[in-house]
Amino acid sequence: MGKKKFNRNLSIICIFHSLMCIFTICLIAAANLRLIPIPISTDAAVFWFTVSLIGLVGAFLHFCRKCYTYQINDKYSKLEDLSDDDSALESRVSGYYLYLCTRPLAGLSIGPVTTMIILGGLSGISSAAGESGLSSLSEAGFYLIYLSSFVGGYTSSDIFDALSKFGQSALRPAV
Repeated sequence: MGKKKFNRNLSIICIFHSLMCIFTICLIAAANLRLIPIPISTDAAVFWFTVSLIGLVGAFLHFCRKCYTYQINDKYSKLEDLSDDDSALESRVSGYYLYLCTRPLAGLSIGPVTTMIILGGLSGISSAAGESGLSSLSEAGFYLIYLSSFVGGYTSSDIFDALSKFGQSALRPAV
């Protein structure tokens, strides 16, 4: 595999992420306008569906950016320098393709997780007032949650890396 093919494949992945981002934004709009049927068509179901997809949009944008950053920074030459033979290079390149194609799916989980953290904190604060859940959120609160879901999706790779490091240090036996 050559540098030209590597860059071509990165371009294809970047275009795919861009198209999926556009498709996901259209899906969010259609769900909120009730143009598509959602099995449980309540406001809460649409909210959680939207939060998940907003996290996915953030992840797609991040990994689209990562694809062209790999091209600009000549990642292939760096991989060639690290690899002893062609099979090692092929393995590393395949790993990058797999990483770039599958890691955006983490945005689907990060959006709801950040939302649950925010809603958990808000319900803890508002429980004295007797309000809880989505009904206690103002319109600005919804937008804050949507924003945090997007940022969570965009930074999902960093979040998972930090969780992995934390898990490794927490599980390391004390000597």
